[in-house]
Amino acid sequence: MTTLAVLEPRDGALRKISFEVVTGAQRLGQPVEAVVCGAGTVQGVEQVGKFGADKIVTLTNPAFAKYAPEAYAQALAERAKQGGYRAIVFAASATGKDLAPRVAAKLGVAVAADLTDLAAAGGGVVVTRPVYAGKALLTVKVESQPAVLSLRPNVFTPVERPKAATSEVVAVSVPAGRVTVREIKAAPPGTLAASRSPQTSRCWRSWRAPLAAGRRWVRRARWSMPDGVPTPIKWGRSARR
Repeated sequence: MTTLAVLEPRDGALRKISFEVVTGAQRLGQPVEAVVCGAGTVQGVEQVGKFGADKIVTLTNPAFAKYAPEAYAQALAERAKQGGYRAIVFAASATGKDLAPRVAAKLGVAVAADLTDLAAAGGGVVVTRPVYAGKALLTVKVESQPAVLSLRPNVFTPVERPKAATSEVVAVSVPAGRVTVREIKAAPPGTLAASRSPQTSRCWRSWRAPLAAGRRWVRRARWSMPDGVPTPIKWGRSARR
């Protein structure tokens, strides 16, 4: 069965993270079909064949000029139902984290998100993702078909495996939906750090003292356990203050 790799366009051009998706999809050891949504031809889509895609499909609709979550999800879900794919692979980018669950819901399956590794195993897909702030790795087997997966960015380094990929353009008829992204703007460097207002800083300073006192109280208190209920029996100096 074929793996469907969902490419990510922005402003009519293909994002580089799409090559990571194609590279990761090849780990399932099956033919890879790449699909992208656009109002017309998406710039850079012809380069996907260099990274191992066997087929490149462009789904066109006027509503795809900007990211339209509902329209994208409907078009990709219909494509998935027609193709009988083993897995559908997204990027775990801001767009992919929004789109992958929408497609999974329409297909009636779960989504395995933010993956750092994947491999085919028997009748399913074994995936790995970090948990507990990266302190541990969780490995599970996804048996639903198709398996909807999203890959963590900057983990799957794009590897060129040139193929003579075939191309297809398919006009799809789906409603635009109620939500359309008008514009995506990257925040200038340092904007988030400088955006904290003086009021926010004063609020944080007002909370720091009680929080610090509470931590000192917990650290210095002594506890007894009558009837299994922890009770402080000796107070530290900081608590008396």
